[in-house]
Amino acid sequence: MEVRSGMVGSLARRMRLGAFIYRMARWHGQYVVSRQARPLACGYYLTNRCNFRCAFCNIWRHRPPFTVPEEKAKDTIRQLGDLGLVYFSISGGEPLLVPYVFDLLAHARACGVLYTHLVSNGFLMDEARARELDRSKLSEVSFSLDGPPDTHDTVRGQQHAYAHVLQAVENVKRYAPNTAIVINTILDPHQPEHALHSVATAKGLGVAIKVQPLNAHPNLNPDAPEPPRPRELNRQERDAFLAVIKTLRQARNVVSSHAFLDNYAAYMLDRKRLAFTHSPCIYGYHHVEFFNNQLFPCLEGLDWHDGFDPYERPLEALFASPEYRQTLERLRGCQGCLRNYYVCYYEPRLSFPIWNLVGSRIRSPRAWT
Repeated sequence: MEVRSGMVGSLARRMRLGAFIYRMARWHGQYVVSRQARPLACGYYLTNRCNFRCAFCNIWRHRPPFTVPEEKAKDTIRQLGDLGLVYFSISGGEPLLVPYVFDLLAHARACGVLYTHLVSNGFLMDEARARELDRSKLSEVSFSLDGPPDTHDTVRGQQHAYAHVLQAVENVKRYAPNTAIVINTILDPHQPEHALHSVATAKGLGVAIKVQPLNAHPNLNPDAPEPPRPRELNRQERDAFLAVIKTLRQARNVVSSHAFLDNYAAYMLDRKRLAFTHSPCIYGYHHVEFFNNQLFPCLEGLDWHDGFDPYERPLEALFASPEYRQTLERLRGCQGCLRNYYVCYYEPRLSFPIWNLVGSRIRSPRAWT
């Protein structure tokens, strides 16, 4: 029985790899021939309800509160699966506050999505929820860790948040062993040593870590406080920041690409050296995002109230519509990545499509003096 189970698992992995290669090849062909939008990746804000009050985040401040109805969410992912979606990432708010989140993740896999991802603060990830992760066949879960315990708890506005992340990792490792774990950490250019603490902690836990820049989140409400923006670095801060970048490039458990880390240095020190500064952006042709009752090819390039209605017609018809295609053409000239260096926008641009993957590695700035 064990041999047969291993054979079945190996076959399933080969089938998924074959499906992945096919979908990637199909996307490249359709884009080259007709510039047709066909999302391979989807970011889904399932709710803005949250048990944390993170200082840098405006999602939980958004009014009115929302949680996407279950049937709408499931129908959306069914349509995306039919279109060949590869990667489906649920975030919030805190998605573990939504009772049907595990059913939605399982539904995504049943609809043919190859890789599912959940972003959580980890506070609610107890044994029962970790077992639900295993049942849903979640591919990857991300928890955030922003430095030492006092720093993390202060930033997240929740006592004992740090300790809960460590426990969440252990629960997933024990009760959902087939789910990969990634720690997210913010590299604050003014306090880069905090990121090194997170990297060392992740290494001790035996998990990978992704580095994210310090970003100014979109201001969703007129009365919301202005989020922090990184200021210009003095010489001492600059040297410390570059030393940490060098250390991160050498850390084996850091999954952020070298090109991404190098371009974060460019973003902070000389944005003229950023990759794609003068290249058209085609992010919206292979990514799509959902926030509340709106669909966006890119949230950074559009106003938060200028999305498309994802329920008025089938998604395939929406992606083929003149207005959607015109929006994508307009976004080709967007300079949002010069204003805000988001990992979820810039890392995909550095890695996909194939000509960006090659070109970004050639053009990425590597030397700083």
